[in-house]
Amino acid sequence: LRHLAGKVRFDTRESSVTVGQTDTPLRLVNYSNQVFGSDAQMRGYGFPFAPRHGMLQLEMGNFRIAAIEARPENLGAGIEVKRRLPKFEFIKTWDGQRGFLDMYGGFQRYRMERLADDIEVSSWALGIGGAIQITPVVVKATIGRYRNGRKAGWRGGGTPMINSADGNIIDADAWQGAIVMKALASSRISFETGFGYQQEKSDTRGPDEQSR
Repeated sequence: LRHLAGKVRFDTRESSVTVGQTDTPLRLVNYSNQVFGSDAQMRGYGFPFAPRHGMLQLEMGNFRIAAIEARPENLGAGIEVKRRLPKFEFIKTWDGQRGFLDMYGGFQRYRMERLADDIEVSSWALGIGGAIQITPVVVKATIGRYRNGRKAGWRGGGTPMINSADGNIIDADAWQGAIVMKALASSRISFETGFGYQQEKSDTRGPDEQSR
């Protein structure tokens, strides 16, 4: 099941409430098409990707904020998720004559139990993106910063670990960005190319992990 949601619009028609499962705010930050092989629209290689889960979303003009069902994962054997809160995501869009600008972000926190200790994992994301059209070329780009993002379902957002010595969380910070260029040959034909970059580093100060 991919989409099952209902929307109620207010009298002004500039505001609405959505309840159900459909695209979340961060899932809208996907400016690339499926072009070649298994590029997967560069999800996790520059663009964030948020899974569709049940949510309650408030939309006011070009601003969306949603409380989303959280499905956090354990960090290993013998660890159980003890308390979970909704995941929050937002996106704000400014439209212009030749393009648009997005600001987006999200936050999630949950608690796990390991032996007699409680462990809290916090994830967050913050980024900007947009597009500009200079006929016949359209350029779209985004850049974002993440902490423990993969535990919130955001691809390319860093994966935390547990320190075996003291049982504390080792946070993983990451940033990723992408640029996509589309040339319009006609109203039906276009050519698209793009480049994405992702870098991740944990608090252990080990080597960076990079993906292109």
